[in-house]
Amino acid sequence: MLELEFGLLGPLTVTSGHRPLPVSAAKQRVILALLLLRGNHIVSTDELIDAIWNESPPATARVTLQNYVRRLRRTFGSSGNGRIRTVDPGYQIDINPNDLDVNRFDRLCRQAQDHMRTGEWESASPRLREALDLWRGDPLVDVPCRSLTLEVVPRLNEAHLQATESWLEAELHQAKHTEVITQLRQLAQTEPRSRSCTS
Repeated sequence: MLELEFGLLGPLTVTSGHRPLPVSAAKQRVILALLLLRGNHIVSTDELIDAIWNESPPATARVTLQNYVRRLRRTFGSSGNGRIRTVDPGYQIDINPNDLDVNRFDRLCRQAQDHMRTGEWESASPRLREALDLWRGDPLVDVPCRSLTLEVVPRLNEAHLQATESWLEAELHQAKHTEVITQLRQLAQTEPRSRSCTS
């Protein structure tokens, strides 16, 4: 059975092997993003409803939420293997650390920071490059959720900026000035963002 992989560092993606599993409905993307960001922990029904309808839920919100979750499970098909579970008082998605790009990014950044603290720049640089290569655009760009936009997206952007700065530092310590100049030129052409790597 193929494993599922999830991406939030750009548009939301779900793949089974190399086959994309589209999540076309915006509200289903909100549910999935919240569950993924709390992987292996319960997200309450009330929190999901607030995130989907911004504190103005319809009277049928709970039934509608159940239908959205049912459709997500159907999207995953046999590859999902019961990934989204109903657990009082809400839902939980079961994921391995490598199933989600955000988790892989954080892990690579932590490894790189460990190497930088001991001056192992040649080991830090490729891990930071691998972390940065996971980004496919603005995080959660197609997930219309106010709470995620206000709370999670800024943290992810900060992490990206710090990872970029750390990679430039590691490259400079290895006298790779051409690579640094090229990267700085690219950064100058993009809109400045507020981003930092967790340690």
